[in-house]
Amino acid sequence: MEANIIKIGNSKGIIVPQNILKQANLSEKVVLEIMDNGLMILPKHTKARQGWAEKFSLLASKEKSSREKLPFIANSFDKTEWEW
Repeated sequence: MEANIIKIGNSKGIIVPQNILKQANLSEKVVLEIMDNGLMILPKHTKARQGWAEKFSLLASKEKSSREKLPFIANSFDKTEWEW
């Protein structure tokens, strides 16, 4: 498919037909990536909690290494048995 580049205010753009947007799963936001001789338009996924697992994993690995560097410091609360 071909499209014309048109002037839109101080910028330029293309008009993408609705059926192409649906097929490519493009909606409100997109990610633009410059390639060697072109431009790639990808859907921006904005699902709640997307990417959290990777970020928590990274944080956990950093915290574990920090805890290993610190000695355990006991206090009087740790010396008594808890009663429920």
